[in-house]
Amino acid sequence: MNNMSNKDDERLRKTTIAFLKDFAEQGYENAVECIDWLEKQGEQKSIDMVEPKFHEGDWIITDKNHIWYVDEDCSTTGYLYRLVAINGKVEVAEYEVVDEHARLWTIADAKDGDILFQDLMCGKTFIYNGINPDMAILYSFLISNDGEDVLPYHIGKPNTGIGFIEENKNIIHPATKKQRELLFAKMKEAGYEWDIEKKEVKKIEPKFKVGDYIVYKGYVWKVFNISLEKYYELLKINNEVSTCSIEYVDNNAHLWTIQDAKDGDILVSKSGDKIFSYRGNLDLRGRPCAYYGIYKVHDGIRFSPCAIGNYFTYEDVHPATKEQCEQLEEAMAEAGYTFDFDKKELNKIEAPRL
Repeated sequence: MNNMSNKDDERLRKTTIAFLKDFAEQGYENAVECIDWLEKQGEQKSIDMVEPKFHEGDWIITDKNHIWYVDEDCSTTGYLYRLVAINGKVEVAEYEVVDEHARLWTIADAKDGDILFQDLMCGKTFIYNGINPDMAILYSFLISNDGEDVLPYHIGKPNTGIGFIEENKNIIHPATKKQRELLFAKMKEAGYEWDIEKKEVKKIEPKFKVGDYIVYKGYVWKVFNISLEKYYELLKINNEVSTCSIEYVDNNAHLWTIQDAKDGDILVSKSGDKIFSYRGNLDLRGRPCAYYGIYKVHDGIRFSPCAIGNYFTYEDVHPATKEQCEQLEEAMAEAGYTFDFDKKELNKIEAPRL
């Protein structure tokens, strides 16, 4: 639809007339005759002008299955369409080219999963799922005033329907880019998303679950609750509490792994029976090495100045809580040790000489 020959011809005709007028004013009769002839050509073009097949507001589909909205006749010469695609792309094309290769879009052209709009009352943008003589079945829909006023709106349950009779099927057409974006935004706000591959509306599940340790804004947090299906309640290692939107955290956090642990971090086994100071590396078998730690025995807690990290793999650990860190420090002091964080050394406290 890029044939612009008629427009170019008209531009050249007017340019030529303007050029010849200088010669006509100087008395060149041939220039006057040429101007008269060119002006008659323009008049004849107006007489021969063909009425457009489509009009502003029509939705059309080409023989290559491209769908366009006829926005307006944007030419003063009256032979150009201004077309807008579903993705918002704008193109200008001649009547004769469009009229030859396009026809009006109808509901029969809609495919499973297409985003359509029912232009009735406050309007409905919906994901199309099929047709029978009385009902357009849909996956979900948004009620709005042509995408302008979004209240009230409703995200329908899967397989609800929009009823219509034969004479008002024409009020259903493809949704505009703005209407599509509004539908998906409101679905997301309601906790739903469209799975285009499986052709289903899915409940958006939180990325993290209660009990997970995550890295968020440079700190390690534990997800200790999910409230109203909209918020994470997070607990930092120092017991600081924060409530954040699920969407924001999901987009800006990741699940903690041993790769996030730093040299000297206090880690704990998932069973809770071992707490240790991480040495910052794994052994050849993928197990975390430790400077020191404590582990549970049948009669209590035992402190070990050796690499107790050899007892479990990296998948079995997570960051320790504030209370667990304090428990390790107390056990180390009771065992008569201190840890030099600068030198990364465990030192035995020498008993005072008498």
